[in-house]
Amino acid sequence: EVKDILDAFKSENEYIYTKSLGNTYKSFKKHMLKEFSIIKEDIITGLNYKLEKRNDFLDVLSYELALFKDINTNKFVVKNPYQLLDNDKKDKQMVNLKYAIKGVTEDIETTTDGIEFFNKMIELYKPQLNAVNEQIAAIEKETTDKEEKKKYVPIFEDLKVLYETILNGAEEFSELLQHKLENYKIEKAGFDILMANLETYIKIDEKLEDFVESAEKNKHIASIALNNLNKSGLVTEGESKKILAKMLNMDAMDLLGIGSNHVCISTNTPENAGCFRYDNGTEEWRCLLGFKKNEDNTGCVKDDAPVCNNSNNGGCDPNADCREVENTDTTNSKKIVCTCKEPNPNAYYDGVFCSSS
Repeated sequence: EVKDILDAFKSENEYIYTKSLGNTYKSFKKHMLKEFSIIKEDIITGLNYKLEKRNDFLDVLSYELALFKDINTNKFVVKNPYQLLDNDKKDKQMVNLKYAIKGVTEDIETTTDGIEFFNKMIELYKPQLNAVNEQIAAIEKETTDKEEKKKYVPIFEDLKVLYETILNGAEEFSELLQHKLENYKIEKAGFDILMANLETYIKIDEKLEDFVESAEKNKHIASIALNNLNKSGLVTEGESKKILAKMLNMDAMDLLGIGSNHVCISTNTPENAGCFRYDNGTEEWRCLLGFKKNEDNTGCVKDDAPVCNNSNNGGCDPNADCREVENTDTTNSKKIVCTCKEPNPNAYYDGVFCSSS
């Protein structure tokens, strides 16, 4: 039920005059509340829409990284998945990241302007509310006629409620925008770091491309240079794999020796060993060819005389064919060659593991 704040004005002359003022006040009040609500809704609707579109956009980009995620946990199995993307995919990520950075930067500007606007509103309306409170106090103190008080106090009380509603709403919305602003700044900082990393990765790839181009002219020199490069620590193992992949015209993941869905994520693998994750999620490590488990089965030591007819099939997968061949690379007279066969024809770590996928 709408309260008539002019109810105490009984005489016809007073009522005609105050009714005109009342209609003006009613229109003013309705306009204030409506505009206040529209401004808030417009800001929130715009910010939420842009955030939703940005998240949808980033979800599409993340599809490129699905290869490097564990299918069960949806977590990355490598530290820097972006580093393993091809150059064209890195470029695509950068173009799209620039779009995302532009969007979140605009949101930061919009939110900052919104906070400034509502703080200014608070600054302007607080003195108005104080003036209304002072007027109410003055009427209560100076007017002894109860009928006169009934005329004017309801008007100022209603105006007081209006200002309090606007001020409380402005303060709450300013706090909400401040919270959003902090989130946008964090989001942008993450984008900026990723952009810088991608730029670095692309520069590394460009240098690797130059190296590979030069290496194609003389692969013998290239192999020596690559060995020195690995020893120098200037590139990671993954980067050196990429160089080899380009030299041999192979996919980089092939040279990693294992598919992403078989990468171990919870096993501590000792040196000179390889770890394999089975389809059911269990993980197992085995010594690489040319090595065998130490006495306490906690690590791998060099096997100077590997043979096929021992308890571990020469280091090959139990279901693989093991062959002893002449070894021309070292002083050992024999080396082991493993051949995976159906139904597990795919070899990992040179046949230490065999799998159907």
